[in-house]
Amino acid sequence: MRQQRLDWAPEKQGGDFIATPGFAVDALINSGLLPTGPLIDPFAGGGAILQRMIERGRRGPYFACEVRAAELFQLSFLPDDHIRIGDWYEVGKAWCPAPIIVTNVPFSDIPRAPLSLFVDDWYFVATLMPLEELGGVGRATWLNDYKPTALITFKRRLWPGTRGIAWYIWQRGIMPMAIKVI
Repeated sequence: MRQQRLDWAPEKQGGDFIATPGFAVDALINSGLLPTGPLIDPFAGGGAILQRMIERGRRGPYFACEVRAAELFQLSFLPDDHIRIGDWYEVGKAWCPAPIIVTNVPFSDIPRAPLSLFVDDWYFVATLMPLEELGGVGRATWLNDYKPTALITFKRRLWPGTRGIAWYIWQRGIMPMAIKVI
């Protein structure tokens, strides 16, 4: 798969959009952890995650939210009423109450991402994040309170020049992992 890097939003510096590789989505699907049902990608970009799920035969429906209007054409594989162009933090669940979130949060956005809103309000959340987030100063307290129920790591790098990346998974009703960030 050809790597794609674009500006994430006009106010972002240097761009922070890299399409999620199919093998990363396959790992989540093959894990057996992903429930069936309506699913939203709140940082959809060009829709790589959702397209791969459809290609693999996972049943939807699917919803996408993306801040960059330029991505609307690439998201045209979804029905018009399943796409919102706008900031997820403003659009949120008032628009789409799908109980499952699968996303690749732009890494520069991780510090402002209110992941507690996702974890508190949705049945299942899976997001790609650097493994460094487990020990990052900005997330240490948060991860002590919101321990993931699972991590899926990769034998190979997702993108050239990146360190370890993992699917962080939270699922309501499942015992969290034994993680202590000190």
